[in-house]
Amino acid sequence: ITPRRIVIDYGTIQTPPEDWYAGDAAVTEVFHALSVTFPAGESFFMDSVRHFEETLRNTHPLLWQDVVLFFKQESLHSAQHEKWNRRIEAEFGHPMMKLERCIDDVMQFQKRFLSPLNQLACTAAFEHFTATFGQILLESTDGLRQMGAPQRRLWMWHALEEIEHKAVAFDVYQAVSGGGVGGYLRRCLAMMWVTVFFALTLGFVRIYLHWRRGILFNPQTAMSMFYFGMCSPGYGWRFVWPYVLFFHPGFHPWQQDDSHLLAHYSAVLESEGAIRT
Repeated sequence: ITPRRIVIDYGTIQTPPEDWYAGDAAVTEVFHALSVTFPAGESFFMDSVRHFEETLRNTHPLLWQDVVLFFKQESLHSAQHEKWNRRIEAEFGHPMMKLERCIDDVMQFQKRFLSPLNQLACTAAFEHFTATFGQILLESTDGLRQMGAPQRRLWMWHALEEIEHKAVAFDVYQAVSGGGVGGYLRRCLAMMWVTVFFALTLGFVRIYLHWRRGILFNPQTAMSMFYFGMCSPGYGWRFVWPYVLFFHPGFHPWQQDDSHLLAHYSAVLESEGAIRT
């Protein structure tokens, strides 16, 4: 797990704004919607693990070292997406800061009715979502090729690091829950909750951004979304099997070995001079 300080220059603000994903407004706004969720989401993930800091320090010191690196990566992700969200607000006119606060309110609501262990189980499920998203993005390469250079670098870096730390929250959950049938059932229920929660939250933001652009009921939007989800990169169908695997009692995130993706894209970022030393 290597926290990297990424260097991204978004250039001058374009008027009218540039749909940086292959000129496709519908898919561009999907990524904008995703970006809205990250600052509050990453904070929730870190807090849910931090609940168990004392236990990890005392009984799982090696795992705690990974947790510290996980915190560093997630903090850098939040900061970079906050920066990009401000740029989106300036260029596209979307109320990104207000939407970020709405997402934070929703995450705080979860904290009020979920126990620390249930929050951790949800984080393990969320991290499986983000790592799988990253794995599909990097492995298919279709999505990266469609992006403008700054956005390509942002999502390549974020996807790479999500894969690197994909097992940390899961391992913490296994360590503090004790595993067993109860631990297994809890993480399955958490994944079901996260699936509904994530779909509704992301769906709401995406619909709102499409509405603001005046493309919500445009047939081209429906075609773009279908092609993006089912053809190229095909997130819809590519996500199914990794999702199902999470419900296997013996599941572990590193049963899917993505080390080749980590090696390749780490080298790409280094060769581009994208990492600040």
